[in-house]
Amino acid sequence: MSPTMQKTVLQFFTLVVVFLGVWWLLSQVPFTKHLPVARINKFKEKKLGDYMIENCKKNNYEIDTDSLQQLLDSLKNRVCAPNGINPGAIHIHLLHNDDVNAFALPGQHMVIYTGLLKYCDSASELCGIIAHEIGHMQHNHIMKRIVENIGITAVISVAGGNSQTVQKILTTLSSTAFSRKQEVEADAAAVDYLLRADIDPAGFGNILQRFGQRKNDIPKQMEWLSTHPNSANRAEEVFKRCNRVGAMYMPVISDSSWRMLKRVAQ
Repeated sequence: MSPTMQKTVLQFFTLVVVFLGVWWLLSQVPFTKHLPVARINKFKEKKLGDYMIENCKKNNYEIDTDSLQQLLDSLKNRVCAPNGINPGAIHIHLLHNDDVNAFALPGQHMVIYTGLLKYCDSASELCGIIAHEIGHMQHNHIMKRIVENIGITAVISVAGGNSQTVQKILTTLSSTAFSRKQEVEADAAAVDYLLRADIDPAGFGNILQRFGQRKNDIPKQMEWLSTHPNSANRAEEVFKRCNRVGAMYMPVISDSSWRMLKRVAQ
């Protein structure tokens, strides 16, 4: 092979190596997880959340008496205030539905089904679920999950009132699983929130543990378990994180208020 040919071949292989290297580096950048989400401003996110909560209410009526809202707000405030989170920006909706489920929507809406409220044995368990969903909100998991599942174009189209897309997104958030990394982040955030609020995080661990014990016999209504997998392992991690010797915790709400809240779910 002539020197000129050798030089040409060497240049060709050099270009191939450079191309493959650049391609590999670009493939490591999570464009689909970060850049598209950034294109959705807070106004569009709020509009999307408003569409979705109205869609939820069409199929499940909201229990929104003043006394109930005061109780839910007191739980929310207990979690948010010590953690520098604006409680007024988060809206909790209790919907009458037998599914054991709770999920966060865009625009900082949170849906709790009466089925989950029935399943909770204590106010600290319910606060654990609330703190976990707030963790998803604070880490922007909701919008990332929507974009990953249906794409940025479809999300933006909702601003034009695309009801089919709204329903598709709602199905995604209420019945498909978060990634393991997202669950770990939300769990860790929940425990930190609860500790700062002087709420016993063992309540959160207890309800996760019960979910984990039923993993091989999941009733149709146990939606939260299907969307938040690996509950048994996660319960162990929660117990490890909240193991503070001699820790003293404040009651979340009074026993009478908790009984009142439970009666609403009947």
